[in-house]
Amino acid sequence: IITSAGSERVDKSVAVSLISNVNFRIQQAKNFAIAQAQQDGCTGNFRVIDSPFGNYFVPVVPTRKDLTA
Repeated sequence: IITSAGSERVDKSVAVSLISNVNFRIQQAKNFAIAQAQQDGCTGNFRVIDSPFGNYFVPVVPTRKDLTA
């Protein structure tokens, strides 16, 4: 948007809307991955790792230290 002074101003509501939409899609993908793993019979703990290359859904195997703590 160009103001009366001739300077440009960014409409932040558009950016917030886009970010919100992206976050919603990421959350949907995570929920789907968890539901799919549970449907396949997985009952353990999982960790979701986000990266620029995609989302990774990794099982977490507790160590002896974790089990005794």
